[in-house]
Amino acid sequence: MRVPSEAGSKETALVVGCAGQDGYYLTRELLGRGHRVVGIARDALYEGTASVGPAVSINDAPAIKTLLNAVKPDRIYYLAAHHHSSQQAEAASDDAMRRGLAVHVDGFDIMLSAACGMASRPKVFLASSSHVFGRPTKSPQDEMTPRAPVSAYGVTKDLAMRIADFYARHRDLFCASGVLYNHESPRRAPHFVSRRIADGVAAYARGGAPVVLGDLSAVVDWGAAEDYVRAMIDILDLEVPETFVVASGTGRTVAEFVETACRIAGVEAEKAAVEDASVIRAQGAGVPLIGDPTRLLATTGWRPRIGFEAMVRAMMWVEA
Repeated sequence: MRVPSEAGSKETALVVGCAGQDGYYLTRELLGRGHRVVGIARDALYEGTASVGPAVSINDAPAIKTLLNAVKPDRIYYLAAHHHSSQQAEAASDDAMRRGLAVHVDGFDIMLSAACGMASRPKVFLASSSHVFGRPTKSPQDEMTPRAPVSAYGVTKDLAMRIADFYARHRDLFCASGVLYNHESPRRAPHFVSRRIADGVAAYARGGAPVVLGDLSAVVDWGAAEDYVRAMIDILDLEVPETFVVASGTGRTVAEFVETACRIAGVEAEKAAVEDASVIRAQGAGVPLIGDPTRLLATTGWRPRIGFEAMVRAMMWVEA
């Protein structure tokens, strides 16, 4: 197997899921800080932004062990995910749990096991999700909120967090988790509601049809992906691995997202978007999924830099 070559004294980061939204921005941020970045994607192995070899399966334990021993990463960011949008009917997919287990649990365990076998153990970050809280009874949620997932995505992300905690406690591996709330960018996939609104309003402004959405009153905690990848780095800068909620701390309705997009585009929100009850909606939470990032802010000093309107504007006018 061809692997990237070692590079001097630079800190080396392995980004698992480098081709996704978060992987793209994390790779760019790390390269900007002068780090060497090796990435695993479904289609290829990357060094920086260049393909350097064939894909390596995260479920191939021998291949992952060989890769880690060759690359010798100082840090591993495990961003690999079988994504699920609130606008999709996850229950309709017979293999949702199987695929979630393969990516979020089995692949993650293989990565941690290989990391433990290295002479110099890397620090590991797990990208988890607010879906681990399921239908919470209090809002906002913090690190002490009980995890009670109600979807295959949430269940398998919760299992990954438990595996991270096991390796940190019992195998002396620095393994930290970030419970990430919704974070968006121009690279967000088309099936996510944020992307649908941004694309739909922009298209309407050019003479297209109104965008059809589900529950406009649904409340979401939205932040910018570029801000959240900085939080991942800050969490691994700590001396002790911990779990942190990564969120904006502010809930906004889908209607507010639409209104912001329409204000940017110069069109009327009442005409640009149509609510349709037949559109698939998220499994309703008892209270809104809004994160409390107080502990993250106090421990790392992290602060969001991109405001909500700036995030929406970028999604509307920048090509993904």
